[in-house]
Amino acid sequence: MQRAENPRLPTTARGGGSCFRRAWLLGFAAFLLIVAQALPIPAPAGERRVEREKNVVEARILRVKPAVVRIFTEVSAKVTIRCAKNDAHVVAPEPDRGSGTGFIIHPDGWVATNGHVVKPVYDSDAENVANFLKAAADRACGPGLAQLPKPERTTRMRAILQDPENQKGVTLTKKLLVDLPHKPGTENAAKS
Repeated sequence: MQRAENPRLPTTARGGGSCFRRAWLLGFAAFLLIVAQALPIPAPAGERRVEREKNVVEARILRVKPAVVRIFTEVSAKVTIRCAKNDAHVVAPEPDRGSGTGFIIHPDGWVATNGHVVKPVYDSDAENVANFLKAAADRACGPGLAQLPKPERTTRMRAILQDPENQKGVTLTKKLLVDLPHKPGTENAAKS
């Protein structure tokens, strides 16, 4: 029984059988792996993958962007405060402002957001009145009370803050603004 000789193998391998062929193939495969490790990986393929991922992210953002809204809140007050019997002042303390985001969740315009975004507008009036009255009293009455000794000053300030007439003198204004996504050529804002 004679074997057919393979003309592609070196002459020394023709008579040696399959063991030599396996060793030669393993050596050649190892050589290819070493060469492949040494060659740099072309950057454009990696850049294309990154570019594709970037495009997917941008497409997802553009898809949900029309549903995202900005929400602005402002609570302000005009305070008429009496520091003494015939000593009334009208003060506008710094407004309480906040902002955040929300999402349109219904075609009728329902918006979902976190509670802390709209909390200043929905805080109880009593809490807002107390905060604005304190700020107004510090501004209007504070300089006059600074001349008094600390215990008397603290007692007098407490009396000013607890005076029902001063509490009635606080006029609150609450604003909630929802800024809808911008569409070129239109103004999109809803106020409540």
